[in-house]
Amino acid sequence: MNTEKNIVLLLMAGKGTRCDKNLPKQFFIVNGKPVFMYIVDVLNSMDSIDDIIIITNPDYLDYTKECCDTKIYRKVYSIITGGNGRSNDIAKGILEAKEIANDNDVIMMYDATHPLVDERGIDDVISAIKEYGAATLAEYQYDTLYSIDPETQQVVEVVPREKIIAGASPEGFLYKTAYDIFTQSSPEVLNTMTSAGALAKAFKLKMKAVPMQEAMNLKITYKLDMEIFKKIAKSYYE
Repeated sequence: MNTEKNIVLLLMAGKGTRCDKNLPKQFFIVNGKPVFMYIVDVLNSMDSIDDIIIITNPDYLDYTKECCDTKIYRKVYSIITGGNGRSNDIAKGILEAKEIANDNDVIMMYDATHPLVDERGIDDVISAIKEYGAATLAEYQYDTLYSIDPETQQVVEVVPREKIIAGASPEGFLYKTAYDIFTQSSPEVLNTMTSAGALAKAFKLKMKAVPMQEAMNLKITYKLDMEIFKKIAKSYYE
């Protein structure tokens, strides 16, 4: 199954209030540039990526456009606003891509909360989408894992770690598949299913888990996560 293009939806419309009440975390300045630009710089430079659609916070639309001058970032196809929840933002991005996408193109969803881009992992996700129709980058688990009673916080049982993965960015589909499942789902359903994997399961699609290759699965949620990124960003992106 051949594809012509690999398209990325960069999801960065959230408010991120758990990290800072005043500034969404994707716009924090780290070593002179906003967090989301670390991701844009890598995606724009990758041979395997053809187009990038940025779905940004409405309050920062002009700022995002200023940072991502399309004369410099030639793979940025468009910058649009989101803010209606992750899955609804994805649906909007998929519709935005309709003018440039064919049925068998790859479309991936990348969260700006994951600032450490795994280039080899992305290429593996693209290959897996071509083979299986849907795939997600994932962090495999190596520590001992337990299930607990949420009320007592007591350990209930050991969970086999080979059965557990942590989702990472990106995840994706062939374009026709993504278009069908996101446009056939109501806004209410999209509000309750915040991951593409959840929708894939709801539509009984197979989704391949692809192990990370070059990066740790750092997700910026709280201030401590931002402090970790500040400490490792310079060395990681040298």
